[in-house]
Amino acid sequence: MKMSTVCGTGVLLGGLIAIAAAFLPWATIGSMGIMESYTGWELFTNSKFGEFVPHYVAVIALIFGLIITSVEAATLTLIPARHQIEGMGLVTVLGLVAAIVSAAFFIWKVPTDSGGFIDMGSYIAMIGGLLALLGGMYQMRFYAIGR
Repeated sequence: MKMSTVCGTGVLLGGLIAIAAAFLPWATIGSMGIMESYTGWELFTNSKFGEFVPHYVAVIALIFGLIITSVEAATLTLIPARHQIEGMGLVTVLGLVAAIVSAAFFIWKVPTDSGGFIDMGSYIAMIGGLLALLGGMYQMRFYAIGR
């Protein structure tokens, strides 16, 4: 099996991880002694958060995960060999953006006075973006040298 294909599988895995992360808990917020976890999707759909900017982050990670997975699947199966490097480059950039957007969630100051904290979903989305970034970079490298 070619190393570029192995790295492409890593990119697909990173995209799928970013997709799944949107449905994991992203924040736990306490109110009057009661702790409640919110998935990334709940942060987006719950009207309690309104126009609060961080509630868009999980959906952005979800969208980037879908795009990464789609572009990589097309790169591995549909795109002619002479144009695959463009798809690999796009996936690399998208992985970088997905990782940065997921990391931006950490800027949010979760109300900690009641025990609130940032949960695992944002960490996992960032890992998915980094996996897509690294997989795309090494996929281009191995593709360029013919491995």
